[in-house]
Amino acid sequence: INVYFMADDKTGYIRLERFAATSQTEFDSAINKLKALGMKNLIFDLRGNGGGYLNVAFAIADEFIKNGQMIVYTDNFRKTGENFKATKFGNFEEGKLIILVDEGSASASEIVSGAIQDWDRGLIMGRRTFGKGLVQKPLILTDKSELRLTISHYYTPTGRCIQKPYDDGIDSYQRELTERYKHGEYLTPDSISFPDSLKYYTPNKRVVYGGGGIMPDIFIPMDTTKYSSLFNELFRKGVFGAFTLDYMDSYRKELLSKYPTISDFKNNFQISDEMYSQLMDYAKKEGVNDSVPFNFTSRIGYFIKDEKNKLDSLYSNIEDLENCKEFEEMLIKYMKDSYSESLKLRNLDKAPIYIKEYLKFEIARNMFSFGEAYQIFLLSDDAFLQAIQLIQDDKTFKKFKVTH
Repeated sequence: INVYFMADDKTGYIRLERFAATSQTEFDSAINKLKALGMKNLIFDLRGNGGGYLNVAFAIADEFIKNGQMIVYTDNFRKTGENFKATKFGNFEEGKLIILVDEGSASASEIVSGAIQDWDRGLIMGRRTFGKGLVQKPLILTDKSELRLTISHYYTPTGRCIQKPYDDGIDSYQRELTERYKHGEYLTPDSISFPDSLKYYTPNKRVVYGGGGIMPDIFIPMDTTKYSSLFNELFRKGVFGAFTLDYMDSYRKELLSKYPTISDFKNNFQISDEMYSQLMDYAKKEGVNDSVPFNFTSRIGYFIKDEKNKLDSLYSNIEDLENCKEFEEMLIKYMKDSYSESLKLRNLDKAPIYIKEYLKFEIARNMFSFGEAYQIFLLSDDAFLQAIQLIQDDKTFKKFKVTH
């Protein structure tokens, strides 16, 4: 946990990057500090959290769930699974709770969010989680290599299997996240269909769905407008960090005097157009240009690869090459289309917004801690902003039959 703060007078925010050995201790410390500041509600961010130590997942889930309630259980064809239940020790068993998840939330993250959802303890917001719920036993082989043998699956308290199926083979399993994107699942929940056999019911008679991963109560689409190849190029070449270090060498004392706290900086400091121009001038010296390079030979290679089948059918013998007009038209169209797509990915209309945001974060990180600076990103984070609104709305919690 490297980010926690009060999002408003009553709402705390905690981001858990992974379930590490010290995460439960860090979580308790963060909770106690936020309670001392008046926290009554909590937004717990597990987006992109791929898991970690499972005993830590049980301990953190125990913070929210009442004594004796099931956190998760394991099962296999031998019926030799185990049950993991909450204890009497819980630091946030009362109060509104929202957990943020996405397709990068896996394993331990799914155990925690699944238990919270199944006991009607809080709202899950975001996108369907990854779907990894395997219990694996390590076996050391004679050549000192290790085999991890799957011996059980993890199930949420209502009986949902967290693990997504391998029914269509390993290749299909590995492409599953890509298929979600192709089917539009990251953009709209309507693209996800659940048969009645995957319906489960919580104690408050709320419908939740199995089939792999944890389906959120409230769907938040992926914001695809924020991609910019120009931004990525600046980041990849280390322009943000290098420019910020030079800037801070000149203005650190002035900035700290004018913005002594992260709140002062977050609410009042702005990246001016002049400073943005200075950053881009600096970037040009580092070999970054805000235009799309046209590498003819590499695009020819992509053209042949992408159009291979069509080209083979058009030019199956040497005589076909005598009339190459169609080939010429195909090639020119492909070049124009690929250039237009590259230009679109550069997102030159909106890129300055995201570049300024990240530069502001870099400056804040140099003035304060990473956790404090991270608040800069949340100012434009749709999921976080919606969570702040919903956690203040009793009607939403009543609608979803969530107790607090």
